[in-house]
Amino acid sequence: MSANDGLEFKETKKRYTELRAQEKNKIIAALLEYGYPVMNMMFTKELEDPFNKRAGRGLTNYTSNGRIAEYDLSNWMWVNTRKEDLFLSISLQADEIDEQTGNGHVLFDRISFECSWEDGYEYKITDYDLPLNPLALEKMIADLDGFVSSIIKSF
Repeated sequence: MSANDGLEFKETKKRYTELRAQEKNKIIAALLEYGYPVMNMMFTKELEDPFNKRAGRGLTNYTSNGRIAEYDLSNWMWVNTRKEDLFLSISLQADEIDEQTGNGHVLFDRISFECSWEDGYEYKITDYDLPLNPLALEKMIADLDGFVSSIIKSF
């Protein structure tokens, strides 16, 4: 193993994170086009700059309140939005637990929808994987609309 192996890995990881950020920006643009505002972490206000690089991604210096050595979570990405009284997160990775084995997985580059409201919560793993082409983005927004509509109808 050469000294360059570690450097090559870090450069590849950095490029991968950049590509994921580009995909997040495509999702943001589609959400805005279809009337979904981009919200801050607490869903209390719209972001002045919805394409702000720091919004909707993990910290670069995460320590779990000092329990672990510093870890870069910036590859963990999502977009927060609202529809009526619903708080929505579109995540660029999906959490999943295998029902047969109980094993937990993170499905990187698989889009998931998370919705919460005053007394409820819904989570959906979609069939959309990054990268998203324009047709997939349009279908994803239509599926998000359907997800939201089904929740609103249940009220």
